[in-house]
Amino acid sequence: MFLEKKPISQILLLFTAPLLLLLVGLQGGVALYFSFDALQMALGRAVQTRTMAVSYEISSYLQKVRYNALLLADFAATDEGLGGYLNRVGGLVESNAVEVVVVLADGRRAHYVRSGEHASGVWRDSGEIGGRPDGYDFLSRDIKGLRVGEVAVSRVVPARVLVQGPFESELTSMPVIRFSTPVKGPDGGVGGALSLLVAADHLGTILTYLQSDDSPLQSFQRRPARRFSYFADPRGWILYESASEQNKTCQPVQSRQDVRGTLGLPGMAGAFLPSDEYRSFWSGIAGARKKEPSLTQHWEHGDGLFFPTIMMEAGAPVLYRISDDAPPQVWGVAFSVDRSLLPHVLGSRQAAILCAVGVAVLAVSALVLYFVGRFCGAPLLRLARRVESAALQPSPEPVEEVFRGYEVQTLQRAVNAMIRTMGLQAAEIEEKTRKLTHYANLQQVDFAEELSPAQEFEHSALGVLKGSSESIRRLKADIGRAAQVDADILIEGETGTGKQLTAEAVHKASRRCNGPLVPINCGALDENLLLDALFGHRKGAYSGAETDRDGAFVHAHGGTLFLDEIQSASSKVQQALLRAIASRRIRPLGADAEYAVDVRVICATNVDLQEEIAAGRFRQDLYYRIKVLSLRTPPLREHLESIPALTAFFLDRAREVLGLPHLALTKGAMQTLMQYSWPGNVRELENCILQAAVNAREGLIHSADIPVGRAGEPAAGASQWRPFAAGQGHGADGERRDAGRASVPAGGQGDEPYSAAGQAMPEAPPARGPVRGGQVVPAGVKDAGLQGLNERQIKALEHLRTHRSMTRREYMALFTYDISDRTAGRDLQGLFERGLVTRSGAGPATAYRLAV
Repeated sequence: MFLEKKPISQILLLFTAPLLLLLVGLQGGVALYFSFDALQMALGRAVQTRTMAVSYEISSYLQKVRYNALLLADFAATDEGLGGYLNRVGGLVESNAVEVVVVLADGRRAHYVRSGEHASGVWRDSGEIGGRPDGYDFLSRDIKGLRVGEVAVSRVVPARVLVQGPFESELTSMPVIRFSTPVKGPDGGVGGALSLLVAADHLGTILTYLQSDDSPLQSFQRRPARRFSYFADPRGWILYESASEQNKTCQPVQSRQDVRGTLGLPGMAGAFLPSDEYRSFWSGIAGARKKEPSLTQHWEHGDGLFFPTIMMEAGAPVLYRISDDAPPQVWGVAFSVDRSLLPHVLGSRQAAILCAVGVAVLAVSALVLYFVGRFCGAPLLRLARRVESAALQPSPEPVEEVFRGYEVQTLQRAVNAMIRTMGLQAAEIEEKTRKLTHYANLQQVDFAEELSPAQEFEHSALGVLKGSSESIRRLKADIGRAAQVDADILIEGETGTGKQLTAEAVHKASRRCNGPLVPINCGALDENLLLDALFGHRKGAYSGAETDRDGAFVHAHGGTLFLDEIQSASSKVQQALLRAIASRRIRPLGADAEYAVDVRVICATNVDLQEEIAAGRFRQDLYYRIKVLSLRTPPLREHLESIPALTAFFLDRAREVLGLPHLALTKGAMQTLMQYSWPGNVRELENCILQAAVNAREGLIHSADIPVGRAGEPAAGASQWRPFAAGQGHGADGERRDAGRASVPAGGQGDEPYSAAGQAMPEAPPARGPVRGGQVVPAGVKDAGLQGLNERQIKALEHLRTHRSMTRREYMALFTYDISDRTAGRDLQGLFERGLVTRSGAGPATAYRLAV
């Protein structure tokens, strides 16, 4: 699994860090949720406060106008008193008043309008004022049911008001608010009525001011967003809204955006009545009629904002009292709409803070977990290194170091117990393995089992090429194709790879198989002899030419001429060959005429002719003449799987040559053959089999009889063994040998060979140095401590005499057979304990040196 190779610190971090991040994210999400909830509540209260402030401001304005109307009513009994007062205060008292109308019960009427800083008026006993009927009956409807000191107010209505122009008064239509109050008569009762008309557009001014930056409600700088206020009467008609850059007339624009409804009233074209689907508006109107404030809010997404914004709409009733002690009445409804960006700003900031906190938590957690993992895992790692180091030793010893931690100590006890048990079992297994390997390698090779059907000997022309490897199969296929055409061939390959056998196979498989095959080795003859051997001569051509001689071209007429080592031919011979191959005509030395020949030329070389051409030693035109077709014989190291078939073939030859019909090969010897690099290729293998057959005892070839070494060179002393009829004899060095002993084959794991009964037999000492007490003493080594050494240890002392030092791996490479790492370590440990060698370093790199 992925976690099997990870340290504890990384595993802890892998499982803990996501959990910590999840907790931080969950905590941030919960905090953000409650923050939005609290923010929603705070923003709702802020919008309600703003709406109630707007409502209060409009109500205060209405009350102020009411006080002014009452003040004017006190002076309305006479024209002189009212006109004088108005002129003294500089106008119509209220700055937004446009007209004052007074009608007394006795029929007198007065009309005052603003004229600059003063009020100009007309007082008449009867008739109309400015063409408009202003009789007492007209105003009595507004004051019906009122007592002196009470002021009635109308809704915003269109009216034709008298405006003082430069020459005369003019009537104009505009929305106004009419305040009407009874005039006190001489008897203390109602003696008339007074009507004060103020411009209703002032409501838009109030809304705009309270929404502007100069408003006392503007406590902090806010981000630009959709934010405005508007005013509606109790019927639901939206009459005014706060001005903006897009709407400077205070007419309803933003309040009716994306809302369906009715537009326009008589005299007020901008008034708007929303349809019933505008639920938040009508709920505000319904609440205002009950003198209750309202608040609706909903979340909005859009404008590319990651977090939503909140849209709030609050409504509050505008109240009016006809007198100070009268109950308030709903005169209108003030609304405030606020689309706040605070949720988005708060969410973005909290998300950034959450990310920063998450990164900080992850970093701190990583550090904490790393040090905790290091603290907890350090003893385990140290124990693992001690166990690993002990495992590299020939004989692992229990780990005695004291470690902290209950788990590590428990593991240490278990590991030590396992090491002790494995040591005992390994010794038993090694002993059994050595015996089994020895007996297995002593078994004869059954070539019927070793060879596949494809490796059986062939009886066709290609049967001379043994083996069934891929490279041999390709070579046979190329030979078959080359034999089908009558073209010259160049065979390239290393020495001993079977170039001549390949040429013979081509000849036998071609249509020239009934003709002669004439081989000429160009490297075996000098220039003149080679020319004479190729082209022949006539009698008297040179001193000593007593008879005619036909050359190889003539002898090969109708067949094949095989020129081996073609690279050895001199330039003169190359020139003659080029002419002969090109024209297929020759002229023997001393002849006057040329002779046509029918010859197929096959050349062979063991060098790279391209390099010879580059060096100027071979003609390029001759190279292209002889290389019409090309074959390559692979070296034996490229098709080692062919060795069993070749060995069986050469073993049959050895049986015939030596007269040993029962000659056989052990599996250990076959393993040695398979492990060798064979620089001499098939020819070396053939010679090796023949030499091993000569050295074999009792007709069985063992690994020790194979004359090859581990490094690819013939093993020293391997050819000194000779068979003896009596089974015993002396070697070339004069030492007595036991011909019946079995040597440890290559690939064996044992220390000593075994007899048929399974008992260890004494090793034959090497033929080096004097023999003392049954042991060979290497030159320069004292006699002390040599008793009980085996052949391998003595050979190691010989090696150290000529080399500065030796490692365990180098010791194992000294022998023609394999020994185990444990056996090598035990041998070197024995030399060290006897004081014959010193050692430095640790593990496999321990260096052993000869003790002085």
